[in-house]
Amino acid sequence: MPPPIRLHTFQRAIPPFLIRCMARFIGRAARTGAGRFKPLLCLCVGLVVSSPSFASSLHCENGKQLALISPSGKLQQGSLDRLLGAYRRGERFRLGWELDFDGDSKSDITHWADGLFLTEFKGHLFAQLPTIERQRPLDETGAIEFPVSTQRWSGLIGTDGSLVGRFSDSQPTRSKVKSVWCLADDSRACEHRWRLVYKHDRNGTPLLGDKEKLFDAVRLGRSLRLNWGLQSPRDPSITVEHVAEPVFVTITGEELAAQLPEHIAQESYANAAKARFQDPAVLWRGLMSTSGTFDAAWVNRSSGELIRRSPQRASIGWYAYGPDSLCEADHATSLAVPGGVVRDVQAE
Repeated sequence: MPPPIRLHTFQRAIPPFLIRCMARFIGRAARTGAGRFKPLLCLCVGLVVSSPSFASSLHCENGKQLALISPSGKLQQGSLDRLLGAYRRGERFRLGWELDFDGDSKSDITHWADGLFLTEFKGHLFAQLPTIERQRPLDETGAIEFPVSTQRWSGLIGTDGSLVGRFSDSQPTRSKVKSVWCLADDSRACEHRWRLVYKHDRNGTPLLGDKEKLFDAVRLGRSLRLNWGLQSPRDPSITVEHVAEPVFVTITGEELAAQLPEHIAQESYANAAKARFQDPAVLWRGLMSTSGTFDAAWVNRSSGELIRRSPQRASIGWYAYGPDSLCEADHATSLAVPGGVVRDVQAE
């Protein structure tokens, strides 16, 4: 038996009469079959598509939208945490908002502007807008004009759904508006490039970044790179720095392990004058983890003999190729699900 259909998740976006329409169709279809009531379903869907609640020009291109706020201050899309995180990093924003003068749930006019002066206060973000000349929209002609006398307008918009506006010759007024908060066009946050996601010391203690974001990058199929290095305690002039792209990655519980590409072992990794291949049959392998473990092994591929093994601990930087998590359109979900992998007894 299929799970019951729940309508409460749609109630914030769909007007009540449409919810009743859809509930009526679902109820009748459950009792007598959907075929007889296809016209009613088409009517419901048509009303949904044409409903003013769905007509909005407020959206950002290229994954730069961080938050969509209703006039009541409720978050409709995105994340306030992501928006505030971008603000704290010094990102620049572009804002759009809609005004509904007659209360018919239709946008009468839409504005866009850069946020010039930003303030975080009690969990919300407020942005002062550029001061502009007053303009007057004309319903009868569809034109927008300047008034005869010069008047300046200043505005302050917030993620609480408020817009405070003031003309140069009057007192401030407060409105409730629907607003969208986007990264500015010149933000590099959405560029696909190598980014340091997480770094820890040799004991696995976090130093930079977020381990969960590293896990999300793996779950989204992002390419990874690792870097690590050392300085000889006996001779500080001897230094080694490595970068590698893993060939096999595993998330196990709260840690991540990565196998590094095998290669012909070098005569020396710390002496540039001896950076040459050893026996071509002996290959080096490495296995590193976010707990700081680093298992290195030299194996003779022709015989399978383990020539040498060197357990170590290392401080590792983990990089992922892609956009900043602020612009991540896809949502990472755990790959570890019941029945994700089962034994194929018929193939045995």
